[in-house]
Amino acid sequence: MRVLGVDPGLKGALGFVDLSDDGMNVLGVEVFDMPVAEFVDGRPVPCPRGVRRLLDELRPDLVVLEHVESRPGSGSVSEWRFASGFGAVLAVCQTAFGADDARVHLVRPRLWKERMGLSSDKSASLDLARATFPDAADLLSRKRDDGRAEALLLVEYARRHLNLLAVEVI
Repeated sequence: MRVLGVDPGLKGALGFVDLSDDGMNVLGVEVFDMPVAEFVDGRPVPCPRGVRRLLDELRPDLVVLEHVESRPGSGSVSEWRFASGFGAVLAVCQTAFGADDARVHLVRPRLWKERMGLSSDKSASLDLARATFPDAADLLSRKRDDGRAEALLLVEYARRHLNLLAVEVI
């Protein structure tokens, strides 16, 4: 089973984890920084075409997408771009394959982080991801790799807290 965790922000990432058929063992890990394109105003946003290329190439069985919402203290322009990027990534994940080929599970940051014993502290996410996926530690070596860490931890959240064979499709 191939599970994709998506941290949908501009500095987010996509973490692909191959799991044994029962979902208990990690067989392989790949992680990619969020593909980026220019928005209509020339500013960067997540690139739906880049996400689609990765989905087409790596064909996940399940997508676990962080269901982000507005961030306190952010300006309306940055929030609009953030929401546009999230919406584009969500749409690509929902439409990349036929209904029988891929499933999408949305989870709010507060819920998955609480269940994984995390807070908003990005260094704690990096530490947990390095411990959980030691073979991918070299991909998580920089402080700015927190998006990669959280993408992988979304997969670990699914592995620990969801029945991977019966996740509801949206």
